[in-house]
Amino acid sequence: MGNKIFIIFSLAAVLAVSCGKEPSGDNGKVPVNSKVIMTEINGSEDFIELYNSGSEAESLEGFKIRRMRLKDGVADAQTIWEGMPSFKIAVGERLVLAYAEGKTDNLQYPRNLQNPLSSKKNMFLWLQDPAGNRLSEFRRGIESIGWGEVRMHKAEIEDIGLSYSLSGSEWKYALPSKGSENAEAVGTIDQTMLYVSINEIDLEGSKVELYNYGDKDADISGFELRWSRIRTDGTPDNQTIWTAPLNTVLSPGDFLTVSISTPSLSAYQSRNIHLRLRNPNAFDCTGEKIVWDDFKRGVEGSGWTKESLSATSGSYARVPDGTGNWYLQTATVGSRNGVSTATPVPDVKVD
Repeated sequence: MGNKIFIIFSLAAVLAVSCGKEPSGDNGKVPVNSKVIMTEINGSEDFIELYNSGSEAESLEGFKIRRMRLKDGVADAQTIWEGMPSFKIAVGERLVLAYAEGKTDNLQYPRNLQNPLSSKKNMFLWLQDPAGNRLSEFRRGIESIGWGEVRMHKAEIEDIGLSYSLSGSEWKYALPSKGSENAEAVGTIDQTMLYVSINEIDLEGSKVELYNYGDKDADISGFELRWSRIRTDGTPDNQTIWTAPLNTVLSPGDFLTVSISTPSLSAYQSRNIHLRLRNPNAFDCTGEKIVWDDFKRGVEGSGWTKESLSATSGSYARVPDGTGNWYLQTATVGSRNGVSTATPVPDVKVD
């Protein structure tokens, strides 16, 4: 355990460099008179940390954390936490609010976030007082199609998701420091977005569909589809099953069908699966190659493609195209996915 801690903090020192683009506008600015503010946000562990920078304890009754989202195609300010009566934060206290599935009663679980976060999408959230005044806010990316809709790469280091951490008056990447003083910044938060998604997976036909749901051309030359599996000798393997040729450009609304021969995907209709779209020529501030989108059915367990799941027929498809949850449908590779009102596919992780 001691060696692992030493390695993590040694890496933090090495990674204390700026990467990506500087946040623009008022992202992360803390008002002078603010006493209770957000100081850390983590989409991997689903928590938000509040800090009382004032000189006296303060009641949080009526305080809210709100998040912009797209609901039924319309921008919507969603409340994901509200302070209950008699709920206070002491001077200098770092109060951790965390999402736990099934804990919806704030009176019983006053520190519970009502919805999970995502470190892989554009995001805009803020803390407000009972009068609706914004005390602090966080933005990553821009509204564009809608907050919480557009993919952004997820910064990771040794399977530890980096936090968005308040450093001075700006948000930076840092190692998680839940409930304690923020760790040293390791990089500037990247603001780049990509509008190309893994949109449909036809296992039976051994095909994967990519889709540009943005309003600009997307050059994905050199991008890879990576398949996580277990070799026949039992060792893990991340196999590149397709590389986009030079000058592979998807115009807005374009579908690109990729036929996969090795491995044949038809053999995995009853297996756990992990498929990623990544850019091997671009790196995040941890030095990792940027993964833009991934599809997971099941969990790694003893190894991807190793665990048996319920057999499926048809294809996995995002509804709506580009940004939606995963559904089972008749294959429509190369064209728009069907409009489904069914329950999203069981065992599929949408982050």
